[in-house]
Amino acid sequence: MEEIFIINRREEDINNDEGTDQIEFKYLSSLILISLPKLTSFCSINNNKDMFDTPTLLFNQKVAFPSLEIIEISKMDGLEMIWPNQLCNDSFCNLKSLEVTECNKLLTIFQSNMLERVTRLEYLTICDCDLVEEIFDLQGLDFEESCSEVESRLRKLVINGLPKLKHIWNKDPQKMFSFQKLDKVKVHHCMSLKYLFPVSIAESLSELEQLDVYYCGVEEFVVDDQGEANVAATFVFPRITSLDLKYLPRLKTFYRGVHTSQWQNLKGLTICDCDTVTFPSLEEIKISKSNNLKILWQKGAKESFCNLKSMKVSDCNKLLTICQFNTLEGLSMPKLLTVTISKCASVEEIFDLQKVNFEESHSRPVMNPLQKLYLLVLPKLKHIWKKDPQAKLSFEELPMPKSLIVSDCASVEEIFDLQKVNFEESHSRAVINHQLQQLNINWLPKLKHIWNKDPQAELSFENLQKVDVSNCESLKNLFPASIARNLSQLVELNVDSCGKLEDIVAKEREAKEAARFVFPKVTSITLDTLPELRTFYRGVHSSKWEVLKELKVVGCDKIKLLASQLSCFQENNIEESYIDISVQPSFFLVEKDSFPILEKLKLIGEATRMISQGQFSEELFCNLKFLRVKNDKSVLFPLRILQRFRHLHVLHLKSSSYKEIFSYEEDGTHVGVDSKLDMIISKLEKLTVADCQNLIQLVPSSTSFQNLTVLKVWGCHGLKNLMTSSTAKRLVQLREMEIAFCKSMIEVVAKGGDVTEDKIIFSKLRTLTLDNLPSLSCFCSENYTFELPSLEEIDVSICPEMKYFSLGDITTRILQKVRRDFEDCTLEGGLNTTIQKTVNWCQSNHLRNIWSKQGF
Repeated sequence: MEEIFIINRREEDINNDEGTDQIEFKYLSSLILISLPKLTSFCSINNNKDMFDTPTLLFNQKVAFPSLEIIEISKMDGLEMIWPNQLCNDSFCNLKSLEVTECNKLLTIFQSNMLERVTRLEYLTICDCDLVEEIFDLQGLDFEESCSEVESRLRKLVINGLPKLKHIWNKDPQKMFSFQKLDKVKVHHCMSLKYLFPVSIAESLSELEQLDVYYCGVEEFVVDDQGEANVAATFVFPRITSLDLKYLPRLKTFYRGVHTSQWQNLKGLTICDCDTVTFPSLEEIKISKSNNLKILWQKGAKESFCNLKSMKVSDCNKLLTICQFNTLEGLSMPKLLTVTISKCASVEEIFDLQKVNFEESHSRPVMNPLQKLYLLVLPKLKHIWKKDPQAKLSFEELPMPKSLIVSDCASVEEIFDLQKVNFEESHSRAVINHQLQQLNINWLPKLKHIWNKDPQAELSFENLQKVDVSNCESLKNLFPASIARNLSQLVELNVDSCGKLEDIVAKEREAKEAARFVFPKVTSITLDTLPELRTFYRGVHSSKWEVLKELKVVGCDKIKLLASQLSCFQENNIEESYIDISVQPSFFLVEKDSFPILEKLKLIGEATRMISQGQFSEELFCNLKFLRVKNDKSVLFPLRILQRFRHLHVLHLKSSSYKEIFSYEEDGTHVGVDSKLDMIISKLEKLTVADCQNLIQLVPSSTSFQNLTVLKVWGCHGLKNLMTSSTAKRLVQLREMEIAFCKSMIEVVAKGGDVTEDKIIFSKLRTLTLDNLPSLSCFCSENYTFELPSLEEIDVSICPEMKYFSLGDITTRILQKVRRDFEDCTLEGGLNTTIQKTVNWCQSNHLRNIWSKQGF
């Protein structure tokens, strides 16, 4: 069969007027032609022209299809062209879907004259056509005469098995035609195709969601075939979620010109067997929820990602390894700064170096200056660096970050595996100094070692500045001794909730002399909830902390905090290589100048008693300014502790069992005005007492706080008053007073002491807060005159029994209002009058609230 000519029609179906040869299929919506190997034309044309001069056409001007929406053409080996150069009016204008398969003489799908005719086309599939060289032939278009952009509705484009295909678009339409509705593009098995999109089309793909390219000769995705790019191009793909690139041996880049690209919603990225692909301008990669990805990189990244700065991989549940290298050169990513791997359920190692032959590697990798490596929520992670245990390894050759964070990795047993490292045969005889500056390790329940072998001074981590370790329940010590001796840059050490931790530094097996640890830059130490911690170092040693400013010890009940080296080991021969561990050594074995500038000390529980009873020089804490004590079970605050802190400015007492604070525990007598302790107390500038529910007396009347500027008392339910009038008169520097949540407090200032005048002057008091004091009736019930010249703010909240401020006169110069129960009230007639007014106002509001709730 060489031709088909359909006449079976009704008069309304086919328009074939006298004098015309046109046949119109007015209502035909679908045309399917399959397995017609000899069919060359839908309708024959009788003319005198040599039929061999032009290609055979499936459709010609004699037939019209104004309603046709679907065309399927398959296995028509005689077909050379589908469309004629001239078409009937309205023919094919409603075409929505075209599928062409196995037409092996076909050269072009759409000539330039068809593009305006098929703008409603939504689905285009071209498969297994051996000779097709272009899909859209734009060479015949005159762009200069074009007036307006024609927008195509094409949504899905599938191209497969076109070995001769050179172009999808053989010319950039330069915005004469737009394909911005495209949402899925699949191009497979087109080895002659060198690029996908012209620039103008790529710049308008705002709806594209999926792009798959397999087994193609593509060298770049986007090409500037006009060679007119004078400015950097911008490609934005706001909706693309999946990008699959497989078996593209010639692919080198996305676009050769200067450009930026944005892929805001890309969730799946697959790059497989694209050996020459490079992203020379790519700076950031984010891969998330790509559940078929098993290995991120198997070959060198040296050329592919030479400008990569950041890599983030998350929620890839089949991912096993991040980087698998055959050579050290494959590690070269010279600008990589940050790597974050998180929530990947199957990851077992980050850098797989098992196939690397370290002996045959002639050049070192270039990963500096890798700044941050974050490993978060990786339940199966066992190794950060995994190598052949028989390989000789120099630690210089491993990608080491400046900041390493390992968190919530349930299978990790060690961070730095040094067991198989032969330091004697290391490539360099010199000490290897690593760039690691920050180490943060938390929630590693199986972690037994950070370093599982002491490198014996062959390997140094002297650049470490901050170490945070928390919730590592199997960890028994932090540092090998040789590493601890070289932490010259360490600034901060925080250890929290490690239930089995016994020592900070592991004891050397063959130590023959006393160890000495010097930390010239450590400013802050926090030891929190370490129930088994006993020592800093179990052997004979001393330690020096030249710039330590803050020390916090919480929930470490088995340590004896401080002792001098002599007093602790005077009965032991320090020449011997062992020490009797039945003798409980102190945590810090200190010398006279071990803490020369320590400014802050935080003690919890038994640590307070250890400090107060310890035998060491008062010079040890000569610069301490801040002391916080919590959970002390003593009935009386140990005043001896203050004798050790002669320059104390700030004292915080919290959640302790004290009944009295500033009184002698030995004989019950109170601090005297001229006593040494009173001189120390007089230097206090800030005093906070919180949640000491047994406290019945804050300070005796003889105590002087002549430099106190801030006084805060919270949650002390045993207090009926805060201070006596004698103490109040000495608060000449007080600027802020806050009393809150004290159930039994009746008044703030009570009668007492050696007051000879009935005048109390708070000359510098600016703010006064009375909050949630259900028993408070007044500030002072005595007939004292109060002068408050600097008072700017007074806040009285939830003190229902407070009826007045004081029975005596009250002078305020600049106070403008009183805040009562979160509402401001203008000062009228003095402070007493205003407070009385607020009492009536609050009662009225209270009644109104009751009535409103009862429906009145």
